[in-house]
Amino acid sequence: MSKKVLTSNESIKKSEALIIYCTKTRRIKLTPLYVHHNTKDDEQYYKLELLEKDYSGNFNVVSSGNWNIYSDKIENLYDFIQTTTELQSKDLDTIIISKNTSQKSKILTQLLKSDDLCELFKSGEFDKQSISNLKNAIKITEIEKAIVEFENLLETSPDKEKPFENWCKENTWAYGNYYVLTEEIHTISNAEKVDALLKNAVNDFRDIVEFKKPSAQILKYDASHNNYYFAEEAAMAISQVVNYAEIFDEVAERGLHKHEEIKGYNPKSIIIIGRTNNYTPEMIKSLHSLNSRLNNIQILSYDMLLAQCKNLLSQLQGNNEKDDDYLPF
Repeated sequence: MSKKVLTSNESIKKSEALIIYCTKTRRIKLTPLYVHHNTKDDEQYYKLELLEKDYSGNFNVVSSGNWNIYSDKIENLYDFIQTTTELQSKDLDTIIISKNTSQKSKILTQLLKSDDLCELFKSGEFDKQSISNLKNAIKITEIEKAIVEFENLLETSPDKEKPFENWCKENTWAYGNYYVLTEEIHTISNAEKVDALLKNAVNDFRDIVEFKKPSAQILKYDASHNNYYFAEEAAMAISQVVNYAEIFDEVAERGLHKHEEIKGYNPKSIIIIGRTNNYTPEMIKSLHSLNSRLNNIQILSYDMLLAQCKNLLSQLQGNNEKDDDYLPF
């Protein structure tokens, strides 16, 4: 910890400020403050400032706030996050504890990536396990809130595709640890544009994702043969991704035009469509059977995707206290 120095207020000292988030146009500066009390020990605060670059190239404070931590009462760093929500600035409040869960999570994630901040924690009462617990706790909170958002979308937007496409773009962990962040590029030819491209974590090739409405029908029953088959909307989606895959395979084996880093080679296609929450065991078995006979194509219902998210959350919750750095993605 750097040396404490006096401020303009004689009862407050501060340590050297840390830049804990930095881009070309934005910075977040953290300054440890120590408020002296005659009747009790010094109270520790952190001053958090958001700076933005102006036209002249200088960084100016656009919002700031103070938040306190009570180190002796923190059992783990999840409680620490709870304490830091007591910000004194409404402007900063919109950045750190806004209802925009995705934005808040991104800021917190950036804070945790700071080596300086980790050193600051380690220099006090924060050990490696506590810091790891915070990382996992933030991810758990992020996933929990994202799952609630997803469930709300299923209730409010059953006839829309775009809200779910946007949700998955913000929560790419939902696809599992097999993939990393999606690409902003969606156009694979002059005439074709896919909903999403997923980067395979193993080989860097891209796979295709196509969204259809949750209200779309996946299966129909053939009474004459006593079996289930793909409904028209699902069959059309399969034909659509087959066409996408053929085009993408052809034009992107060595990389897309002007985006050589985006490569496609025998891409897998994931179709997210319909609901299966009311399916009977026989229907689930039929869907599994039909899926297993598709070549490089997977039909995934919104309920299956939701179950996948909840399973991921369960894994993270179960391992949060076991492993130092358990993040399954």
